[in-house]
Amino acid sequence: MDTELKAIVETLSRPEIKDFALRLDIKYQIKNAEESIKARKEGNDIYMKKEHTDEDHKMILYYYNKSIAYAPSESEELMYAYSNRAYLLLHINKYNEAIESLDKALQLSDSITMKVKLYCQKAKCLAALGCSMKDVVMKEIDQILKKSKLSTEEANFVTDIIRKTKLSMSSMKQFKPQNEKFLQEKAECNQIINDRENVDPLDFVEIKSTKNMGRGLYAKTDFKTGDLVLVEKPCMIGPHFFNQYVFCSQCLSVAWTGIPCEACHDYMFCSLKCKNMAWEEYHQIDCSITPYLILCDPEIPEWIDLNLKFIITLMKDSKTIDELKSKLNITKNNQGKFN
Repeated sequence: MDTELKAIVETLSRPEIKDFALRLDIKYQIKNAEESIKARKEGNDIYMKKEHTDEDHKMILYYYNKSIAYAPSESEELMYAYSNRAYLLLHINKYNEAIESLDKALQLSDSITMKVKLYCQKAKCLAALGCSMKDVVMKEIDQILKKSKLSTEEANFVTDIIRKTKLSMSSMKQFKPQNEKFLQEKAECNQIINDRENVDPLDFVEIKSTKNMGRGLYAKTDFKTGDLVLVEKPCMIGPHFFNQYVFCSQCLSVAWTGIPCEACHDYMFCSLKCKNMAWEEYHQIDCSITPYLILCDPEIPEWIDLNLKFIITLMKDSKTIDELKSKLNITKNNQGKFN
């Protein structure tokens, strides 16, 4: 494994790359407002179709999450990307997830008309969930308008939005998930798996050789049909690069409320928990390495992230990761910089 480490460090130590590292702050260069806008428009093109399939919803999520991943921090592009994703989530009845995206968009919005639109969408979500907080949100809109000076055109625009929102909420029935039983069974299954992961599998099975069957895995206790025998974690998992913005890079859950890496645009996480786990396990390394590899070869294949993830995981297991981190001068939540 020292060979791989040496190769990476030697590549990153090339004079032209050191010079590049000194001249540019990589983490801002690899965010790209134009790419964010392009991805959002591609998602919009599918969203505007009269009818959607499940595959359409997947592709819309892909493009909106990609737009979020590419958008510079605190930018207007990021606000619009979160807003558009919220509209998709509301459209497919994922109201709690939509509220999460709407709140992020609201934090980034400076426009009064945009804030009103976002608050109205949030009120719709709360109404669908049967939550009385919808009235609080509508009062918040009133407070915003009282403090604002809008042109006649803007005032008419937001008044119309509010009118349509109230009309929509008055006829809205409380949403009842149709897959509650499935979700409950899934949660129970996940709990069983989590419980078993914390138990030594050799309490239930053993590896041994017998005269008739040879070497194999044998039960040490009786199992009933449907019992979970053992849980074996894969060495590494990750979404195919065609789906890198649809599924969590850490656990492969659908990233309905995907959280991007602040530095790069290659990873999407379903939660802060997964994001932090990925950072500690491998992403603090590959997030620093990838920009330099792209500098060396702009045509670098898209699956390089998975390869890097695999190498880093192996190096970590072999306890050579600290040396690599030292070479890159990596600290928590910061990209590597050369000394």
